[in-house]
Amino acid sequence: MRFSDWRKQQGKTQQQCADELGVSQPVISDLEADEPKIRGRDFVLRVFRMTRGGVTPNDLYALPSIDQLELDMTVPGDAPLLASAGDQ
Repeated sequence: MRFSDWRKQQGKTQQQCADELGVSQPVISDLEADEPKIRGRDFVLRVFRMTRGGVTPNDLYALPSIDQLELDMTVPGDAPLLASAGDQ
């Protein structure tokens, strides 16, 4: 979820969020920009905690989720990743 969407759902102003995160209001404005300047791991974790997981690091960096990556999860030799109880 985008930070701006979360903030609006909570009925919070940019200044209120800035105060909670210990930053200035322009930092929140930048966070809500299309390509935010992320200020490091500690800041990202503070956002994650403040939103109780509503805004994840992937959301801040616009990274795809694991299901969007369409990863090939097969292993060489087409062996299953997990053996069922009957296979042992």
